Amino acid sequence: MEKQGVVSIWLGTFASTQLLDEYTFISYDEEDDIKAPFFQDFRIDLLDVDDDFMEKE
Repeated sequence: MEKQGVVSIWLGTFASTQLLDEYTFISYDEEDDIKAPFFQDFRIDLLDVDDDFMEKE
């Protein structure tokens, strides 16, 4: 759900930045289905996400 002027902040703990990158990496399979564990786990539609503004630390 998209709301004007709203930002979502997600917190978590990872053993390394590599694991964080793998969890949030967006890829596509042969049928052009999106494979991104973070987005699948939280049922986030990637059409609602502007990855240019996605930050992670």
